[in-house]
Amino acid sequence: MSPNVYNVSYTHAAGNSGSAARGARYVTRRPDLSREERGEGREPTRESEWREIEYVGDRERFVREANRRRNEKRELAERNGKDFSKDRSPGAAQYVHVVISPENGRQMSDGDFYGIAREWTHDEAGRELPHVGAVHRDSGSAGSGEGHDHLHLLIARDKFGKEELAERKERSEELVRDIERFRGLERETGRHIGRELPGPGTPEREMER
Repeated sequence: MSPNVYNVSYTHAAGNSGSAARGARYVTRRPDLSREERGEGREPTRESEWREIEYVGDRERFVREANRRRNEKRELAERNGKDFSKDRSPGAAQYVHVVISPENGRQMSDGDFYGIAREWTHDEAGRELPHVGAVHRDSGSAGSGEGHDHLHLLIARDKFGKEELAERKERSEELVRDIERFRGLERETGRHIGRELPGPGTPEREMER
């Protein structure tokens, strides 16, 4: 993937019925860890306190549409006597998960992130797709408490085609470069692109990193 669009994956509509709701909860809630706990690389547990954070999109609309897609596609496959779990067509996706992780994310505002997100949340005709997204700024790596600020974006839609994905990535890159020029930012060096970022559930990969 590109330096700024870290990952694009999708969740198959044959998956668990609660996947969309769990994904939306993950995106819009963060653990209430102290600075010391984050500095130690402490991971949240079920007993941790969680708080809702600012997000874009309509969470309930996203979950409804993702579930509608799942139910509709499963029922159609059953009527046709097909094993839907083996369907790898673009329309087999329940929703798409995009992670935007600019090298200078820590110096970008939430508004900057949400401006980039618009390149992914609208179709080619400019219509807004059901989605939910939020910026995560507390994802420290184990033992250091330092992580790259990034945006998780869930969109109820088909998988991106190869050409469409390339175009959206390029537009995102252009927006990031515009923001960097406007703010006078220099890209960090020595960045480890292959780091792991947490995500909602375990969606099936659409593309390799």
